Amino acid sequence: MNIQIPGAASARSLTLQRITAAVESACVATFPEDPLLTTALSRLTSVCGSVVKRHGPLLEGAIADALESSGRYVVLRRMRLPVTAEGRALVTAGRHCEEVRTLDRIESWADADLVVVDERTGHLLALQIKRGGGKTDAKKRRLIERDLLAARTTCRAYFAQQSPELDVRSCEVRIVDVYGGSGFDPAMTILGTELDMAFELPIAAWITATTSTLRAALEAVLPELVEPVLATLGAPAADGVRPSRSRADLLGIPQSSEL
Repeated sequence: MNIQIPGAASARSLTLQRITAAVESACVATFPEDPLLTTALSRLTSVCGSVVKRHGPLLEGAIADALESSGRYVVLRRMRLPVTAEGRALVTAGRHCEEVRTLDRIESWADADLVVVDERTGHLLALQIKRGGGKTDAKKRRLIERDLLAARTTCRAYFAQQSPELDVRSCEVRIVDVYGGSGFDPAMTILGTELDMAFELPIAAWITATTSTLRAALEAVLPELVEPVLATLGAPAADGVRPSRSRADLLGIPQSSEL
């Protein structure tokens, strides 16, 4: 497979390794059979679904690689940012643009898939990356938004303490919604189509190339998954066979009391 993306050969090689590993892992994984489907069709849908789920982390990696390759951004992956009681109170009061100067009373931690610092300006962005193929549950969306906003209030103090060499001068939090379907607050969202403009880099090219290469890798293994499906069309679905149990076991009835 040939990945036509910007950046050094080492970045392309690493991307290809990630993609190959994602498809191979999906193909060797064990999945429960769906009672509605034949064994072969159940496996086909499970492998495809697994590859779709692995697409998200690959997109995250492509965005990080694109940013790192520029030489302009410092990129920290899978960071946890402190959430303090004072920060939560500011968010509740609608004052999330204010900053907490100290890190007293840390209550929890907010997850950031990427923390990106522009070395030209000292501006820090804490990002969660969403594939955006469908809506995130509303309750989960609100929790993520609140945690990120609360973490924003402590960002500058935290990095001044932990990584003063980054010289962070301003902070913001955003959710990258690559395909635009996650449903987060638009004011906190950067769509996939806006990434190039936001970071002044051809990030879309990395995303497109990663997606195309993953699709090609999946299509390469599809014949061996599809062939058994075609051969078993019309066959009855596999029965979910379980060891037989007594009525007492099923209902939790003490054996001495079984009617």
